[in-house]
Amino acid sequence: MTEKLKKLYNFCLLIFVGLVLVFLKLRIDAGGWTINAVKTPTMWLPLCLVLVHSLISMVLLLICALKSRIVAYVVLPYVVFILLVSLYIHFSYGYVEFSEQVVALMGTTWKELSALLTPMFYLVTVIAVALIFFGIWCMRRYVFVLKDISARCVVAVSVFYVSVSSLVVLACAEFCPGALLPVLYGVNVNDNPEPIREDMLTNIVNNTCPAYAYRVLVPFYRQLLFPCAVVDWYLPSHLEPSENMNTEDLGDVGDDLTVVLVIGESYRSSHASWNGYHRETLPKLSRHRNEIINFPYFASYATSTASSIYGLLSDATCETREASMTSFLGIFKKHGYSAYLLLCRTTHWENNPDIHAVIDNKLDGVYELADSSDIERKLESLAALPGKKIILIEDGTGHAPYEHEAQFAKFGNLHKVDKYNNALLQTDDLLCRLLNTLKDREAVLLYASDHGQSFGEHGHYMHGGILSVVEQRHVFAFLWASETYCSKQVEMLENIRRNSSKYLTHDDIYFSILSLGGIKCQHPYAEIYNFTLPLDDRPEENEFRLKK
Repeated sequence: MTEKLKKLYNFCLLIFVGLVLVFLKLRIDAGGWTINAVKTPTMWLPLCLVLVHSLISMVLLLICALKSRIVAYVVLPYVVFILLVSLYIHFSYGYVEFSEQVVALMGTTWKELSALLTPMFYLVTVIAVALIFFGIWCMRRYVFVLKDISARCVVAVSVFYVSVSSLVVLACAEFCPGALLPVLYGVNVNDNPEPIREDMLTNIVNNTCPAYAYRVLVPFYRQLLFPCAVVDWYLPSHLEPSENMNTEDLGDVGDDLTVVLVIGESYRSSHASWNGYHRETLPKLSRHRNEIINFPYFASYATSTASSIYGLLSDATCETREASMTSFLGIFKKHGYSAYLLLCRTTHWENNPDIHAVIDNKLDGVYELADSSDIERKLESLAALPGKKIILIEDGTGHAPYEHEAQFAKFGNLHKVDKYNNALLQTDDLLCRLLNTLKDREAVLLYASDHGQSFGEHGHYMHGGILSVVEQRHVFAFLWASETYCSKQVEMLENIRRNSSKYLTHDDIYFSILSLGGIKCQHPYAEIYNFTLPLDDRPEENEFRLKK
C-alpha cells in the first residue's frame, strides 16, 4: 500500500509540474491571450485544444527527462530557464516579442542590460535553477511509475508527436490561415486586409494575424529559436561586393562634398513635435525648419537595432528580408569617397557578423566617442579633410533606460515616457550641433531612426517586437542640406520635397544616399527605392499604415 501511494504521489507531482510548465508556456507565447479567451465563450474550444496540445508536449518532455540524463540535466533546465526569463520580461515590461530580443541581447552591453534587470530577478533565477535541478533529481530517483517503459520508445513517441503536430500546424498556418487563425485567436480575416510581415529571424509572411498560430502550438518555439539565432549570428551569408555594380559619376557635386547619415536610436515618429506630438521635442532643430525636409510616414526595416542596421546599410528590403550585396560604402569608395563611422553610446551593433559582412571592410576609420561634444568635434575635423566623405553616425541616447544629461530633464523623470522625451531633447541638441558644423560647407545630412519604441500600446513595450507593431516601425526621419548643396541640386531637392509626404522606408536609403552623393546606379531597385527621383507610383499618405 505504501509503495502504491508513493507511486501515485510521484505521478501527481509529475502532472503538476507539467501543468505549471503549460501555464508558463501559454502565458508567454499567447501574450495574455488565454485570459481573453476565457472571457469569450466561443474561445473555449481553441483554449482546450491548446491546453491539451501543450499538456501532452510538456508531459512527454518530463517523461524524456525521467528516461534520459541529457534531457534531464541539459534540455529541461534550458527550456525552463528560458521560459522563466521570458516570463520575467512579460510581467516586467508587458508583451515583448522574444525573437528579436535574442538578437538585441547578443549585441548589447552589460551596462545597458543590467539596467533592465532587478535584484529580484537574480534572486528568482538562483532559486529557480536550484529548484529545477533538485526537482529533476527527486523525480529521477523516486518516480517508479514509468521505469519499465523503454527510453527509445519514449523518445520515438515524443519526436513523432512533436514533428507531426508541428508540420500540421505549420501547413495550416501557411496554406489555409483563414481557417486556422480565426479558430485560435477569434480573428476575422477581413479585419486585417493589409499583409503583415513577421520578424527577421523567421522570414515568414503572415497575411492575417500579427501572431502565428504555431507560436502557441509548436512546443518550445522560443527556446529553439535561441540556438537558431546564435547560428545565424556566426554564419553570415555571402554577399556580392557592391562596387561590382554598374555605376556612373554624375559630376554635379563638389570635390569636398560631405554626406552624413545619422542613424537614430529608438526615435518613434509620433514623439516628434513636427509630426503632431503635444510636447516640444525638437526646440533647437526647429530653428532650421525651413532648411529641413521632414518625412512623416517613414518605416523602419525591423524593430531592433542590429536587424535594422543590416537592412539600412544593405540592399535588403522589407519584402525580400535578405541582402544580395554589400553596403553602399563600397560604391562610395569606388567613386573616390572616404568612409568613416562615429559611434556614441551604442549597443555595439558593429560587432554583429552579418553587419561586418555588409560593411565589408570599407571604413577608413571607426571612432568610439563619449558624448555629443566629441561627435561634434570629430565631425568637424573629418569634414575639414580634403576630398569627398561619407560619414555614418550612430548615437544611442534614445535607448532604454533613456539616460540623458541633467540639462535635458525638461519633462521630469516621473515616468519612462518622461525620461524618453528628455533623451529626445538631447538628440535634438546633437543634431542641431551637427547642422551648425556643416552649414558653411557643401554637405547633406540624412537622419533616420533605427526603430521606434512602444509604451504599452496593445500590450507592447520597448522594441524588438513583431514587425506589425506600428509604434516600433514608424520612425522619425528627415533630410537637411546646406545652402551650397541646395544651389547645385535644385531639381533633386524638389523631388524629395514632393516625395516627403509619401510612404518611405529604410529600403529607400541605399540608392537615395548614393544619389545624394552624385552617383547613379544601374540596378532594378535604383529607381523604385529612391526618394531623390519622382515616385509617381506611390500615393500620397494621410496616415501611417504598414505596407507589405
